[in-house]
Parts: sequence; C-alpha cells; structure tokens
Amino acid sequence: MARDGFLLLGAPGADLAAARDAAARVPAPVRVMALTDVDTTGVLADALAARPGELWLVRPDAHVAAVLSDPAVTTIQSALQRGLGHDRTDREESDHGVLPAVR
Repeated sequence: MARDGFLLLGAPGADLAAARDAAARVPAPVRVMALTDVDTTGVLADALAARPGELWLVRPDAHVAAVLSDPAVTTIQSALQRGLGHDRTDREESDHGVLPAVR
C-alpha cells in the first residue's frame, strides 16, 4: 500500500473526491483509497481506531503523517505539501532553510 508515493486513506464517510482533487494539485504521486477497499475484515480500521470522515495521510515509508477529520480540499493539499517538505515557517525562510543552533 505504501512505498509508491503518498497514500490518502479514507475512512467511511471521508470525501474521497476532495482527496483526489487535492492529490491532483501536488507535484508527487498520491494514491487515494477507501479504507474499506483495503480492509475487508475491519482489522486495520480497528487498529487505527479510524473514525467516520477521517482521512489518513501515509508517507511512502508507511509513517502516518496526518489524520484529518472531514477535511476540505485546501486542508488536504496543505497536509500533502507539509509531507513533501514544502511548507516553511518565516524563520526557516529567513535563515535559508537552516535553523539556528539552540543552546
């Protein structure tokens, strides 16, 4: 399931059309799948404690990067951008991406 780009995994009730729309807006491979399509027994849903309407963002290394509750397209897109490392704070930009040492 993972390893071939990002995965947006939707619990029952999640807006998969919004997830597909957001996935199309980022410069990376993103698959969108319904949890019920990959978890026919419910074991994964139970292990994740997935709630209705949640969308899970899974990185290629299988790390869960975000769990979004009933997210809008822009929220999903922002989570994908953060997962890609494209979201920077003002401090990071002013230091050219290098954070100062903390003592």
